[in-house]
Amino acid sequence: MKKKILLSFLCLMACLHVSAQNFTVGDIKYKVLSAEDKTCEIIGNIGVYGNVSLPVNVEYDASTYTVTSIAEEAFESCSSLTSINIPEGVTRIGSFAFYGCSSLTSIDIPSSVTSINDGAFWYCSQLTSIIIPEGVKNIGDMAFYGCSSLASITIPASVTTISDDTFTGCSSLTSITLSEGVKNIGENAFSGCSSLTSIAIPASVTTIDNGAFRGCSSLTSITIPTSVTTISNYTFTGCSSLTSITIPTSVTSIGDWAFADCSSLAFITIPSAVTTIGKGAFSGCTDLTSISLPENIENIGDEAFNDCKNLVSISLPEKIESIGE
Repeated sequence: MKKKILLSFLCLMACLHVSAQNFTVGDIKYKVLSAEDKTCEIIGNIGVYGNVSLPVNVEYDASTYTVTSIAEEAFESCSSLTSINIPEGVTRIGSFAFYGCSSLTSIDIPSSVTSINDGAFWYCSQLTSIIIPEGVKNIGDMAFYGCSSLASITIPASVTTISDDTFTGCSSLTSITLSEGVKNIGENAFSGCSSLTSIAIPASVTTIDNGAFRGCSSLTSITIPTSVTTISNYTFTGCSSLTSITIPTSVTSIGDWAFADCSSLAFITIPSAVTTIGKGAFSGCTDLTSISLPENIENIGDEAFNDCKNLVSISLPEKIESIGE
């Protein structure tokens, strides 16, 4: 009996201890991260709206705590929030922290931030501009997904990977600057950026994943650096304004549907190292009139040139082993 009472008492004290770590000041909810270091994070809010400046420090239980992070979903669906100032000292913006803040037009991110996590600004449809400071090392998947009013953005040199779906559906994005240092462009990273007319891919990039520029219907030209060896599946599908593209000699394969429905592409040179052209790679390239295939081509996938209505000539190399239907 005494043992049960003792266990119940310990459980109660543990609950009280956890509860004591969470507190509210004004409209903002906080959680103590370290009582010793006097640090805390923002974990939620009570109906914030309009222009909000988050504090550098906050008073609780006769102690001053420094705000160092914004937790997951802290401001999710705050549809009346129009602008927010994040204080110096914050290092992390958690996953979906500002998800669905549909009236948010501007946000100040301090130089102390090193991580912008998955979906942090997902569907902030009125966000027109944002400056990502030097020092940010990680931008998570879908971080700016559906930010349909975002017009321009610069990725600092500290970022090495543009994650999957980072800018998917940013339909007003007309320019983006990728700094030297970016190595990987993830799946669908810029998919549906229908106002993007050009982008300079730095020489440091080695991988461009599936669908990275799918549906960038205003993109007119692009140069791929020599560090890239594969044009992945669906990379440029639906880039209907693309009239020219430079494929480097380093490329050895062109993936399935890589240039499908690039209806303005009139001519393309396949470099000599390419051995495989995937299924539907140039399907729907209705303006394509001629194409030069290198001697090393071994496999051409099904429907590779399907519906290329104006393609009048194509020379097949002797080494070719298979041609799809």
